[in-house]
Amino acid sequence: MTRVTDPAVVREATRKSGVVWVHVDGHPPRAVWHVWDGDADYVLHGGGEQVVPGLAEAAQAEVSVRAKSNGAGILTWLADVTTVDPADEQWATVEPLLRKARLHAEPDPSARWRRTATLSRLSPR
Repeated sequence: MTRVTDPAVVREATRKSGVVWVHVDGHPPRAVWHVWDGDADYVLHGGGEQVVPGLAEAAQAEVSVRAKSNGAGILTWLADVTTVDPADEQWATVEPLLRKARLHAEPDPSARWRRTATLSRLSPR
């Protein structure tokens, strides 16, 4: 796959993909559901949600985007990883998008997510 650094290309490809592959050094890549908002991608993990070993502690990760139609690799991009605090305004902005994207979630997982999950912000480098 081609590594891309153009933020517009990264944004367009990533936000159209329902699943991306996140690779943190020392761990195998993981397919994860995510949401794109503004200038970054967000992944909710842990606490009964998807498991992404090493992401909560990572400063960087590689994200691979594949085509929805056939799964073929489209591009990869490098991300700076930060954790969004549940008290942060960004959490409140992204959470409704996460609820919409999360398939088969309980009616309102918000309280559980805030207590037990980690929200990672993946910003293109």
